[in-house]
Amino acid sequence: MTKQERAARREKQIIRTVAVLLGAGGLSGCVIDFWMFSKLAQSSTSRPAMFVLFSCFLLVFAASGWTGWALWKGNPGAKIWAEILLAAQVPILLVHGFTYDFFTGVLFSVVWDNAQPKLNFNFNVGASITLELFTNPESWNIGVNLVALTALILMLRSPKPQLQYPTNFTPNSTPLNPQDLPPNP
Repeated sequence: MTKQERAARREKQIIRTVAVLLGAGGLSGCVIDFWMFSKLAQSSTSRPAMFVLFSCFLLVFAASGWTGWALWKGNPGAKIWAEILLAAQVPILLVHGFTYDFFTGVLFSVVWDNAQPKLNFNFNVGASITLELFTNPESWNIGVNLVALTALILMLRSPKPQLQYPTNFTPNSTPLNPQDLPPNP
């Protein structure tokens, strides 16, 4: 096996691993979100704003699932969406007035807890979104999802996908003449 073949095989393994993380995490997130929808619908204190919020979460998880599937299939545009979704999973914040945590697939995080000055290590499998506004925590936490950070770095280092044209596609080699354009109104 040549060096180029090994590199291409490694890139494919990285893409497939990220595809499984995003796809399985997106699917589990959608299942969890539907379960939360059903609990919210049965609740007597359900609010329309909660349905809107869970709908937004469902869209994020569905986008993760679609991106994982598209990466697995080799869609070149999915790489950009994977990078965006992975970047959104890196930060973990709990500060005065704002809490944010999002992951699909696997979370292995390192979080600094200000209340008891120490590092906390967390491991979770599945999917989760935590978004709270106007919270008043007694301490602040800041951290990173190491799985998402590693996957993001590997995706950013991988070569940009090449556009694949259909086999019957032939680019037009003749330049466009201004006379061929429709007149301006």
